[in-house]
Amino acid sequence: MRRAPVLTLVVVAMLAATCSDDDGSGGRTWERCAESSEAVPHPTGEMDVVLRIGVVGGLPLPAPMPDELPQLTLYGDGRLLAVDGTLDRVVPALVERRLTEDEMQEVLHAAEGACLLERDAFLEIPESYDVPGVAFVTNASGTPHLTTAVGLGWSDLDSAVPASQVDQRQALLAVHSKTAELIESGASAVQVERLGAFVVDADGPPSDDTWPVVAWPLEERLAAFGHQVGAEQLGVRCAVVSGDDIEALLATVEGLAWGQQPLWTDDDRWYQVSLRPMLPDELRCGTLVG
Repeated sequence: MRRAPVLTLVVVAMLAATCSDDDGSGGRTWERCAESSEAVPHPTGEMDVVLRIGVVGGLPLPAPMPDELPQLTLYGDGRLLAVDGTLDRVVPALVERRLTEDEMQEVLHAAEGACLLERDAFLEIPESYDVPGVAFVTNASGTPHLTTAVGLGWSDLDSAVPASQVDQRQALLAVHSKTAELIESGASAVQVERLGAFVVDADGPPSDDTWPVVAWPLEERLAAFGHQVGAEQLGVRCAVVSGDDIEALLATVEGLAWGQQPLWTDDDRWYQVSLRPMLPDELRCGTLVG
């Protein structure tokens, strides 16, 4: 898993579709979509994703691991979940806030103006092939849409952004900012109820003393832990853990900061294990591995 340098905080899929007004290469200038004067209809279920913002793409990870935890997810019942950017932990922490319908409409109208509810789009930056993008998934007004903007929020790439994308990117940043402001005003910590554990066999012990090493704390042995997911050649196994097992795993990596993914040892064998809180709509860990 990784984090964007500026927009601290994924979504599950990459985008193939392109925007009808701008193909990302500097063609037609983007025009803001009209915002309705009425309330924007949206699903109302507790597991219905209305808006999701997260990081996709970029350089490949050193080992196949799950999609990154989305930065922000707004559900139909008004529950807004976000990664807690104030805590530097190897396992991301979550905060939440319950939005009123009026607050949800503020977010949806901003998304409406940014054309997120009307069409799909992929905004690329020429020759920035390894730069991750920020993706916006929406599900309102009856139709899901996906917009991805490569390098969104990376100030050092501003000069490389095609002129035709500037206004559209500012509108996307405004949606992110509006949602982030709402979560920051009165958010509370989330007690994780389900934790995804993703396992890959490692070649052996670390090559130097700077690599953290931790011992597997659960009774079930890592060699048989979870079930294979994704492409067979990736060699990834995953399982969803709950209850006391969550506390045991989090206690094992307590004190490790982001970027300090440890090597795990169990029965004299070595493994890479990635731990990720499961969101309400993420029912199976296997769907998070490509």
